[in-house]
Amino acid sequence: MEVLWSVSLSSATESCNAAATAHQIVYDANQQWLCSCSQDNLLTCRIPEWLQQLDSCLQYTEPELDKLLTTDMTAWKRQLLLEKMGFFDQQNNVSVNDFENAYNDMATVSAKALELATTVQALLRSELPCINPDWKTEALNKCQHIIQFIHGQIRKQLSKALVVIEQPPNPLKQAKIFDTSVRLLSCGPFLENANNNVEVHVESFENANKVCESESRLENNTALLTVEENDSRKIIAHFSKMKITSIEDRKKKKNWQRRAGRISKKNEAIKKKVVEKSFVLRYAISNSSYGDIENIEIQTYSEPFFYYLHANQECLATALAFWKSVLLLADAPGNSDAYDTEDFHVSWPLFEIALSSFFKGTLGTDRCLLPVHLKNIGRTLFGHFPSTEDKVSFSIMAKQELPKMKKTTFWDWFYKAMHLIKTKPVLNVWNNGWFFGFISRSEAKDILCSYPDSSFLFRISETRLGAMSLVAWKPQKDKIEHLDPFNAEDLLKIPLKTIDCQEMQSVM
Repeated sequence: MEVLWSVSLSSATESCNAAATAHQIVYDANQQWLCSCSQDNLLTCRIPEWLQQLDSCLQYTEPELDKLLTTDMTAWKRQLLLEKMGFFDQQNNVSVNDFENAYNDMATVSAKALELATTVQALLRSELPCINPDWKTEALNKCQHIIQFIHGQIRKQLSKALVVIEQPPNPLKQAKIFDTSVRLLSCGPFLENANNNVEVHVESFENANKVCESESRLENNTALLTVEENDSRKIIAHFSKMKITSIEDRKKKKNWQRRAGRISKKNEAIKKKVVEKSFVLRYAISNSSYGDIENIEIQTYSEPFFYYLHANQECLATALAFWKSVLLLADAPGNSDAYDTEDFHVSWPLFEIALSSFFKGTLGTDRCLLPVHLKNIGRTLFGHFPSTEDKVSFSIMAKQELPKMKKTTFWDWFYKAMHLIKTKPVLNVWNNGWFFGFISRSEAKDILCSYPDSSFLFRISETRLGAMSLVAWKPQKDKIEHLDPFNAEDLLKIPLKTIDCQEMQSVM
């Protein structure tokens, strides 16, 4: 539809210019305008037609532009994020290119409408006497109103022409070096002379679009927009070696606390609250213009990320970041209430999909969690084998103690188990399929007994946090033994090949 409007408006502009030129030629030839001229009222009749055409166009584009910049853009950005996570949004059948083409086509329509409106305005302001003075002022006012409306539409669309294509890490530790990228969407002729300098600032998620109270220091926060070599439609700004060195959004410790090296429970709670608070990066291009439209602010925000200072805050920050991906997959509202409320739940089938994807992405391995793993993970979480009726909330996942492990949440257990598997020697065992992972003692025995030439396997310990147990078949004793579990720190002292398991030593 946008293409049809572009053609129609272009044709009208050509007709307007041709009619004005023809009338000017007649006027110049006669040196005066005769009321009996056969073309006397032709132009007067055509101008209302062109203004009506502009009215009809704007009545169509106004709701379409609002939908494009809200519903469609939100769905498009969600689809990009899901694809980055390895998911395909089956509910969204619109391709990425379809949205980008629609965005560019809408800008082209606005450009054509502005061209026709300014041409008609110039014609009305000319001294051609064929234009009836009785309605000239009214037509000029209407034309000016149309131009102002088009300016507003152009400003609205250009303000959202920037999109983040490489998000900051989530969670993000203080002083961690990272890269991000933004892209300027194709927007008709409007951004050909745009300011090519992009600046980035840190803001709290709750204060986005407001004046941010927190003071932050972000290094390497400027980059230039450049055209990609292989695709002239892609204009991208790459930010390299960015680093947040501080976010001053917490109460400072008192002098006596600093000297003594002690932190009060109150300040500890404040630090935890800061970790639970999400932040965004705001990317902005200032002072862009198009024709008479000046001071256009183009900006966009990254996805929220959680910022932490110390290693002991990483587990909670990672839980918050993971829950954000769960909400994205569930297409839930991304407000702060959804993170902490006990009332917001997702189904177990959706949760296990997100958990399996997170596990695979964190480890960087092709071997994902198997159904038997997820079944036992669910049993650890709920205290029983999970069903499709079970629900998970952030509170259940990251705040509620496990039935069999005091002062330990599900996320504490899972995160430390995942951290163990991620260590280099254990990851090698996992990738080779020797680490069966999240299985029970009885299942380990059944697995070894089911294989004719089985010797050993690894499983996550049920008695020690962040540790794994080696289950070995002792043919000389005709029995299965469970060796004492060991964690990542133990592996630094005792290489896997020195563990008391003859079969294991032969393959390490």
